[in-house]
Amino acid sequence: MNKKKNYLTWLVFGVLLVLAIVWIMPIIWGFLTSFKSEIEVQTSGFNLLPIEWIITNYKEVLLNTTSAPLVKWFTNSLFVSGMHAILAVFISSMAAYAYSRLNFKGKDVLFWFLLSTMMFPRKLMVQVIGKFSGKLSCHCANQF
Repeated sequence: MNKKKNYLTWLVFGVLLVLAIVWIMPIIWGFLTSFKSEIEVQTSGFNLLPIEWIITNYKEVLLNTTSAPLVKWFTNSLFVSGMHAILAVFISSMAAYAYSRLNFKGKDVLFWFLLSTMMFPRKLMVQVIGKFSGKLSCHCANQF
């Protein structure tokens, strides 16, 4: 019984290892291909390692400020997500403190309402917020 369990464990680990390699191989290939020149990508076939290592692709992407300013987009995303996290923690902690200390009529109803709204999937909430902001003409692109 113990040997059978041991073989089953090794079989499961082997299958998981194969699946992990299948999953990570395209990521490694894409990363290593980013160090190839455009001509080498188009002509060399399937070579995992580049013949000539170049970093001009990264220079073009990071220093581009006209057609696709990735650095600006990244800093905008960091700013928005950071402010969202700070405000969410601040407002939630104040609300939780007040909710725990104050006794008022309808406290349990409010608690269950808040709890039920937290159970909706985030994708559903994003769609609702997107439709709502579209109706308000709230287009905040390129504000930072």
